[in-house]
Order: sequence, then C-alpha cells, then structure tokens
Amino acid sequence: MEFETVREFAKFENQRLEEKFSFSGKDRRIMAGMIKITEEVGELSNEVLHLLNYQRQTKDSVPDNIKEEFADVLLTVFLLAEVLDVSLENEILKKIEKIKKREY
Repeated sequence: MEFETVREFAKFENQRLEEKFSFSGKDRRIMAGMIKITEEVGELSNEVLHLLNYQRQTKDSVPDNIKEEFADVLLTVFLLAEVLDVSLENEILKKIEKIKKREY
C-alpha cells in the first residue's frame, strides 16, 4: 500500500465527515480528530487487554478485532494529519532515521 492511497482516502473521508457532521472551522475538525483517535486507541487497548486475558471474561471480543482496531487507529491518525497538513510519509521517514541513530 502506498502512502498516497491513504492520503487520498483521508482527503475523501474528511470531506464526507465535514458534510455529514457540519464541522465548521478547522479547530472543530482538529478537536473531533483528537477525540476520535482517543476513542480508537481505547478500543485497541481493550483488545490488547483481552488478548492478554486482563479483560473481564464477560466482555465480548472477536479474535480478529485487534487487526481492525490497529487499522482504525492508523486511519484516524491519517485523517487528522490531513487536516493539519502533515505529511506522515515524510515525518515517518525522518523519525526512522532518527531512531536508527540512537544508542542503546
């Protein structure tokens, strides 16, 4: 998968969200994006806890949910990056180079 594919999806989906929820102003869209990221990270956390048997047994979980939750987190991050005009591809590549130079 190419970053451009995800970037184009983010543009498309942000437009749909703005139309559907009548977001007015960039500040509201940024705040909504942060809230959505927090929600998706929480759902991923629940799946990790369930995987490690640290979740109540009465909570429902489907074995492949964790895969979907990872995708949800990444997509919501891409959506917010698009609103903020951040090139995640460039930033990830820069971060990889920075991490490679770390001494442990």
